[in-house]
Amino acid sequence: MVDLYKFLAITFLEFIKKYNMDVADFAKHVYKMLERREQDIATILTSGGIQDMENYRLLVGEMQGLNYAKGEMKSLLEKNYEDGEDIIST
Repeated sequence: MVDLYKFLAITFLEFIKKYNMDVADFAKHVYKMLERREQDIATILTSGGIQDMENYRLLVGEMQGLNYAKGEMKSLLEKNYEDGEDIIST
C-alpha cells in the first residue's frame, strides 16, 4: 500500500508541474471530479440502474471510497490552508 501512495504522490506532482497548477487548484479539480462521480453513482442507485446485487455492492463500495477520499482531502486542506473549506467549495 505504501508503494501505491508513493506512486500517486509522484504522479500528482508530475501532473501539477505539467499543467502549471498550484496545489489548491489541483485539490479543487480533483475534489470536483470525486463529487461528480459520487453524483453519477447516486443517480444510478436511485434511478433503478442497478443490474444485480454484485453491481449494487460495487457501486456502494466505490461511493464509500469516494467519500473517504473527499474527507481526507478536505481534512488535509483545512490543516494546511486557512481557507481550506473555501478552496473546495468554490
